Amino acid sequence: MGLIVGLDFGTTYSMISEKDESSGKTVPCKLNNEEIIEDSLVFVSDTGSIRCGKTARSRAGARGNFYSGFKMLLNEEDPEELKMQHYDEKYTPSFITETYLNEVLSKCMKGHKTDRIERLVVGVPDVWDKQIKKSGRSTPLYENRNKLLKIIGKLGYVDDVELYSEPELASAYYLDNYKRVTNPPNYSGHLLLIDYGGGTLDVAICKFDSDNTGEARVLKTFGEGWNENGKKGDAGLSFMTRVIDIAVEEAGFGSDERNKRKCLYCLETALLNMNDEQKSLMKSIFDNGLIKEVAEGARYSRIIFDDALEYGSDNLTVTYKQLAMAYMQIIDPVLVGNREAGKTGVLIQARDWMDANGVEWRSKRENTGFKIQLVGGFSNFYLVQKTVEEVFGRNPENDVRLVGGFTDPNARNYAVSFGAALVANREVTITRTAQYSLGLYGFLSEIVNGSQKVVATPYFATHIKDKIVPGKVYLSNLPNGEPKIFNGGKIEYFAFRAESSEQVQALKAKKEFEDRLILGDRNSPYVFGLAFNKSLIISIYKWKVLVGKEVFLLGYNQFKQQKSTSQTFGDAILESPEKYSVILESCDSLDEIYTLTGVSLT
Repeated sequence: MGLIVGLDFGTTYSMISEKDESSGKTVPCKLNNEEIIEDSLVFVSDTGSIRCGKTARSRAGARGNFYSGFKMLLNEEDPEELKMQHYDEKYTPSFITETYLNEVLSKCMKGHKTDRIERLVVGVPDVWDKQIKKSGRSTPLYENRNKLLKIIGKLGYVDDVELYSEPELASAYYLDNYKRVTNPPNYSGHLLLIDYGGGTLDVAICKFDSDNTGEARVLKTFGEGWNENGKKGDAGLSFMTRVIDIAVEEAGFGSDERNKRKCLYCLETALLNMNDEQKSLMKSIFDNGLIKEVAEGARYSRIIFDDALEYGSDNLTVTYKQLAMAYMQIIDPVLVGNREAGKTGVLIQARDWMDANGVEWRSKRENTGFKIQLVGGFSNFYLVQKTVEEVFGRNPENDVRLVGGFTDPNARNYAVSFGAALVANREVTITRTAQYSLGLYGFLSEIVNGSQKVVATPYFATHIKDKIVPGKVYLSNLPNGEPKIFNGGKIEYFAFRAESSEQVQALKAKKEFEDRLILGDRNSPYVFGLAFNKSLIISIYKWKVLVGKEVFLLGYNQFKQQKSTSQTFGDAILESPEKYSVILESCDSLDEIYTLTGVSLT
């Protein structure tokens, strides 16, 4: 038997957790009694030696290249962007990711004296399931799931791997922790989950049902971060980088990337590991005025840390004013927004969405079932906590929205990893929700004003916000719910509608996969369906209808009334389904099978 573990594959830190059989609790995996919490960092020296995690960070002043945020670059195609971050034909984001994951997972196996992992659940950024605008084109990021699955598969010692979004896993841990702390007979309500890490910010609105089955469902997400909107994003690392830039500029030091990087790592460690006295002082300074006032006030030029940061042969100091300046430039526009620029922050977006969808979030004393929880390393930064309080208000005395949550900084850091371990051990179930509508286009030839016109109509198999059951086949249906019968030489276009758009986009098969979408006999009718696995990778099914359309639909309606669990609807109606396993062996994700086209369809 191998290990059953959960991995938080973070942009700045990664952590593996498991269920402790003796206590029944979820705990971090250990090697030599040391928790396996590694910097998501790889260093390649000029001589070609490779270091990962903490040992890579220790090489901050050495000659060579550092690689961070590599998971967010798995789908990066811009050679200039990759070159700027020191990637080349040998050291690709995929190679660096594989090297790093092998190092972290090998430590876990070594600590348990085993060479197999039976089941691995991995947390991935929510932005991977969304579309972004980049370089003037639309690029779905969810194909990163497929690439990560392939990388883990190449390791050769993981039997089963499942990918879930970080908000899904953090909400799973929240639900488990809530039950352990409060032990209600039933829990029903909404959770506003604010996951702020070094590379990404995910704000999720989650729903827990009242049947106490241990199910968590993410209803809506808002995000910013690395590669969101086609750029390195405005999360923790970007903020701390800006702090160093301001401090270096005001000190009059020359810009040196190696020295800046060394200072960045030191500042990150210092800010996220402040002692009680330092936290109290920061709180007193920022509680006496708005963050903006601190950023503009000369009287706040007090040095934060007694120990200066080493910048070459010079000493670099950081003040509260510089900290506030960077915060107002990088973080505040993301969380709250910038009215002058016409941008609404993610916290305001979440608040507006809850108002529009009947989620009562304002009550601080009466328990309406609404909770707020911050997770992620950067959520421990006091200015983030202060901004959340300002947006949602807080009753300093027993705010019921915070009861049942976790305030321990370590618990915030561990939330995704612990949630992954809970899901891996089947103690919490994640109810998947479709983030987009997906189906096929059907074409009809009509005579309009005396001339022939081809009209394209989308027939969706899944719709936004539908609950997704892994392994279940969803048919492309007519508006009345009956299966759409397709005729033709091959499937030309798939219909896609993103969560935030009313417009239906056309997806077309890449050339190398076009022959797999040929139907065969042009006059034969077919039915198509889609299925998702636990990592939301899509499989395509097709059935050839062996009888006439009317007979088939009559049989299908009888089948629905019988509530049969069969997927073939009876051999008398359809032949055995053909699954595009060849396609999925080569590329399992939607965007590797289909590319966006410029075809305009109505």
